[in-house]
Amino acid sequence: MTATATITGGEGNQLDLEVAPDFDFSLTTDSRRSGSHEVWSAAEETTIAMFESQSAYGFVPPDINLSRDVGYKLTLDNPSGNSSKHYYTAADFYKTVVLRKADDTQAEIKAPYLKAVELLIEGSTTLFMVPTVDGVYDVLCTIPGHADLGMTGTVTVGEAPPGPVTSSEWVNSVNWNDKTVVDVYMVESGASLAFSPNSFTFEAGKPYVLRINNPEGNASKHYFSPEGLESFYQAVATRKIQTAEAEYKADRRLSRDLLRPGPGGDVRHHLHHHRPQGGRHDRHRHHHGRRGKPARPGGGAGLRPSADH
Repeated sequence: MTATATITGGEGNQLDLEVAPDFDFSLTTDSRRSGSHEVWSAAEETTIAMFESQSAYGFVPPDINLSRDVGYKLTLDNPSGNSSKHYYTAADFYKTVVLRKADDTQAEIKAPYLKAVELLIEGSTTLFMVPTVDGVYDVLCTIPGHADLGMTGTVTVGEAPPGPVTSSEWVNSVNWNDKTVVDVYMVESGASLAFSPNSFTFEAGKPYVLRINNPEGNASKHYFSPEGLESFYQAVATRKIQTAEAEYKADRRLSRDLLRPGPGGDVRHHLHHHRPQGGRHDRHRHHHGRRGKPARPGGGAGLRPSADH
């Protein structure tokens, strides 16, 4: 599948390609322009929509933060309800990226670099690119009046943050001979139910065995379960969960229902508290029943017991 293009006439004419004098031509031969490069297996996806109202235009979100040398699939979308086409113009930014391609429903466009993207109504395109130069770059719609109505923004490029430390790395980084044992008891006294103690503090970076006891004589099983997005269990690396019957290995993000000893049972949760920040953890509770005191500000975990019904 080949073709030939022939141009006739035009003798003496000269073409100014208008390539930016500071454009780094090595970007055109960068190996990350290939779809087989490993950078695309972990590419991050970001979408920016063109917004219109009676009194304002804008990009949503107007400002984005990208990491240098990370692959991105940046989708630009002009929704069907809009009344105008729009530009996403960021010439200074575009000339600093490794551009693999621009992809829409009709075609793939490949070029050394772009100066602007024009989006028709209902138009959408995805730019496959790798930012390479740190900086804050201005973005605007160059249609007269649109920037004045708020259609401006920024692209900030910086160093990629370090990757998260895995749970196993945290577990293996401490000396478990130096562990501290913390005992928690489920207490039933008439109509009153409680944890004892009902608050405690862990120091980040140290190993602990959290021993959860439901003593003989209690009438019910109980839950020791986190509540909320930033729950206690999500802030610890779990080495293992141990009962009298077995040991269980678990991901550090434990199930709400995992620690549930029956009467006379105990569960030992070998954990490494890794979140290096102060403040309280979210409250703990049984899934049903009355609620007790909330966590005290400044440390520890407030606990809320109740029998299982």
